[in-house]
Amino acid sequence: MQDIDLSVIIPTYNSEKYIDKTLNSLLTSFNYQLERIEVIIIDDGSEDRTVDIINEYAKQYATISVYVQNHHGVSCARNAGLKRARGKYVLFSDSDDLFEIGFLGFFKKQVSLSPDIILEDVKNLKEDIFWENLTDEQALYAMQVNLRVSKVQLDWGIGSRIYKREFLMEQNLTFDPHIVVSEDLLFILEAISKARSLLISPRKFYLLQESHTLFRYNKLNLRSELEFRRKMSQLVSQYQVPEARDINNRTKLTGFIFLIDSYYGPLYSNRKISLNQASSDLRTITDKYFYDTAFGERKFDNYLSRKAPIYRKLLKHRLYKPVLLLNRMIDFLFKIQR
Repeated sequence: MQDIDLSVIIPTYNSEKYIDKTLNSLLTSFNYQLERIEVIIIDDGSEDRTVDIINEYAKQYATISVYVQNHHGVSCARNAGLKRARGKYVLFSDSDDLFEIGFLGFFKKQVSLSPDIILEDVKNLKEDIFWENLTDEQALYAMQVNLRVSKVQLDWGIGSRIYKREFLMEQNLTFDPHIVVSEDLLFILEAISKARSLLISPRKFYLLQESHTLFRYNKLNLRSELEFRRKMSQLVSQYQVPEARDINNRTKLTGFIFLIDSYYGPLYSNRKISLNQASSDLRTITDKYFYDTAFGERKFDNYLSRKAPIYRKLLKHRLYKPVLLLNRMIDFLFKIQR
């Protein structure tokens, strides 16, 4: 059996409107040189024509394989793809994103160094950086690059991170199915914390589409965020330096604003709970999970959304009701349906 250099894992779910474009972009990126590439598509219980479309591609290209499962969520789909992967390296893609042409040539040069992790699409970087015997300082810097709180910043998008499969298997790294938002961020941060070597590159490869930028209400959002918070606190506790605290506070701030945007805000706006109840719950969560350590951190204001600094200032003074009222007004003005 021929060796596989790269496994591309793509979960799909009701993706009929864009999976054609994504697969064509991926094949073009490899210049149709597919002998040592495999594309594993895990359909997560689609109810539209997605399975028909991806099966047609599988008939046309032997490098593409399709597996269908019941709807369990994107993390379970990615884990199912990882179990089936045979490539030396693995990358995960969403089903509606695109790729730059001519990726294969520079990818082969990068993997000749055998890094555990490759970070592509890094802004404000002139040339590749390769670290062997990764130090804590380097690992924390790589986390900051992923969180975009340094001058050198990684573009958002799961496909900008490429992993050595043997490394993932050795460290038993998988996506947490209990986390429905930022599961990919937790995955890369945990991977960096365990990596022995890492390559950071300014090469353009993965093109994230705008459909990823709006988080909507999901009844699982609260449980998801609190599990993410528990795991992040555990992860950074192994580093006793200020940079670790900054990473924790950065994720606390975005996580708490996410709860306002996509959980308590919609519940209040849709009259499922009262303003008093939403405010009381947010206060309780702040105290129990120590989110307030992030509310005084002005250093992140330039890296977040335009409304985030205003929210942060209100939260610093524990003004939960004004934040919820402001959030409802913003969603109304911009006609955002959560």
